[in-house]
Amino acid sequence: MALQLQLTYAGWLKPSVGGLWDPSDGVTVKSPMLFPTESATETLKVAGYAYTQDVNAGTTTTLDLINTLAWEQRKGDATKNDGFYDLGNAPAQPEAAT
Repeated sequence: MALQLQLTYAGWLKPSVGGLWDPSDGVTVKSPMLFPTESATETLKVAGYAYTQDVNAGTTTTLDLINTLAWEQRKGDATKNDGFYDLGNAPAQPEAAT
């Protein structure tokens, strides 16, 4: 099953290791709610990241994480949509009245 999730934390650098993120870095996520297994962990890859600063919240990093199956689907020959990010949303419609 292909899996994608987004994680946000305070700070610029990788926790415990330091340095900035690179695409395809491995990340071990521990969450008994998301991964109901004995270890409650899953190793995911970084598909994207964003660094932001806010006057109130300070510096944050948001990671887009995907599992190996999603990474392999995404990294194919990149000439056609593999359907993983295609949510099937209808086109935006103008408002009738405000």
